[in-house]
Amino acid sequence: MVDLPKTLPSAWALRCAWALAFFELGLSGLSTLGSLGNWPLQILAVIGAFGIYGCAGLIYDHITQRFGLKNMVCRALPLIAFIFLAFSSASNTANDLSFSSRIISAVFGLLIALHLLFRGFPARINSSSITKLATVTSVATIILVVCYVIIPRNVTNRQPIADSNAAGPNVVVITWDTIRADVLPLYGGTGLETPVLDALASRSTVFEKMSAVAPITGPSHASILTGVVPPSHGLRSNGTSQISHDTQTAAEMFAAAGYATGGFISAYPVRGNIGFDRGFDVFDDRLPNDRANSILSIGSHPFTWVRQFKKARRFIEEPNLDGDTLLSRTAEFLDDSQGPFFMWTHFFDAHGKHRPAPAYREKAIRLSEGAWPPAVQPEAVGDKMTLYRGEIMELDRMLSEQLAQLEKKDPGLQNTVIFFLSDHGQCFGENGYVISHTPSLTQATQHIPGVLYVPGSQGRRSDFAVNQIDVLPTICSLAGIDINVQIQGVDLSPIVKGTATTIERDLFKDGFYMEAFQLYLMGGAVQDLIKERKGSISTRDDTQSKKPQWQSRDDLRKKGYLGENWKYVQVLNDTEFFYDLNTVDANGQSDAEDVKSLHAAEFKKQRVMFYKMLERIPEAEEIILIGSEYDNSMLEQLGYTGGKAE
Repeated sequence: MVDLPKTLPSAWALRCAWALAFFELGLSGLSTLGSLGNWPLQILAVIGAFGIYGCAGLIYDHITQRFGLKNMVCRALPLIAFIFLAFSSASNTANDLSFSSRIISAVFGLLIALHLLFRGFPARINSSSITKLATVTSVATIILVVCYVIIPRNVTNRQPIADSNAAGPNVVVITWDTIRADVLPLYGGTGLETPVLDALASRSTVFEKMSAVAPITGPSHASILTGVVPPSHGLRSNGTSQISHDTQTAAEMFAAAGYATGGFISAYPVRGNIGFDRGFDVFDDRLPNDRANSILSIGSHPFTWVRQFKKARRFIEEPNLDGDTLLSRTAEFLDDSQGPFFMWTHFFDAHGKHRPAPAYREKAIRLSEGAWPPAVQPEAVGDKMTLYRGEIMELDRMLSEQLAQLEKKDPGLQNTVIFFLSDHGQCFGENGYVISHTPSLTQATQHIPGVLYVPGSQGRRSDFAVNQIDVLPTICSLAGIDINVQIQGVDLSPIVKGTATTIERDLFKDGFYMEAFQLYLMGGAVQDLIKERKGSISTRDDTQSKKPQWQSRDDLRKKGYLGENWKYVQVLNDTEFFYDLNTVDANGQSDAEDVKSLHAAEFKKQRVMFYKMLERIPEAEEIILIGSEYDNSMLEQLGYTGGKAE
């Protein structure tokens, strides 16, 4: 028990504040600094606690001196605050102190804190000097925080993008995130209007049966850009893995062929540092408030001030970019580039909370009567599906602006190939999934739109089954680029040119592989995985919270086999499902009923085909990334840690 003096010691609140700063810095450990990545954040990690707590201490000391407050409560409050906050920080970091170096660091920080509380500042330093130092530190911290937050980070720009020397046409890949095919008028959907997409499709090849490899943004886009399924490129879950370094990407191939390359994305799951930026001259993954969000990398577990910042983030935008801002960036790239270019644009607008602009909201509501397909759970999500249609209509307007940008660069689009598709769809009650997609392998998430525009080709519709892995070999062929032997998809250009109606496949000749492997679907096993890998990973994670995001210890990840007429799904907890794709229910869904007992012989046959296919799929080493608190927080906002998945 500390014996409080009858009068407040000099700068008593400041002493308690800086004692807390020393203790929390010790809890954080020096290893934290190396994992932060940029020097402003490293400086902020060191001085942030001193500046912010010191500011509070200075204010408290000034108030007590100004009004002559000397009672026991005033003397005790700073010490009580220290004890409470120090205990809270120690409790939050208890699991992290398993490393001997972290324990030593924490003990050292505690000793300094106790010395400061009991002995005070060195006698040779007067209180005036201490106050001035604290004031300078506080002001410097505030300035650093403000500057760090408001000054945007630079866009990745590896080399000049002018004077590309490629001989082929411009190639543009447009992905609309979370768009299921059946809601689009192009595929029989009603309740919305997409005149721009329809007009583009009228002079393009529309693939009736295009499927996604996964219902998850990162893995699906990785397959689009590499031509291989997730086991082969290694990125199998948003935020916890990355594209294998042995897997070549579209941008790398086009850059090697002399193309200017630009990638413009609008959501965190396809950020550059997990492999999506490879090969791009310009890769713009800047998101709203991403500098402010990155402060969480310092860690809310050891630092009280970061915990308060984390609470305040509920009022900050989600980590995704609106399409109009994205288009301003693509316009700049097109203005700067000279010669043929390869460009990927990713629009996230239809993924989130479904808040279309008022005009599109009103139009969607007006067209909602009898819209097809209906929500499977209309009372729960019918209104959300209406707003989802409004988002799509707004995306159609953005497509008009993007095509205008391309027309400005290439009048008449006489030398530009455009492949339009989605990464996955969305569930509105299918299989019990409400406003969700990550756990689903239903057709609501796996049947996606696919439109390929090639100059000089006639508009047509193809019922040949195609997949996201076919995008890369197709655009490479149209650009005259040799296709890498790793690619598992096929070149669809003969269908586009009208010289063939089918393409011979090897690996997926009977059906396509698909999976739902988002990490939280592993259930309680995630805890075991994290504990196992803790010793070799310096970054901290936020998955060992007191309230786990998963609801079961069962492994709920899924693998599937999508054939022409049948679909087989295997959950990694040994549950199996089998669907007849020729049977459609009243909601337009072909996989609403498990029919393995009704078609036992076909079920066994398809399961054997599934296992034979698995044996032939090459698997890259999956590098599991135990994400920083920043990574996990960004993904949590988008529903990829299980918190928002229903």
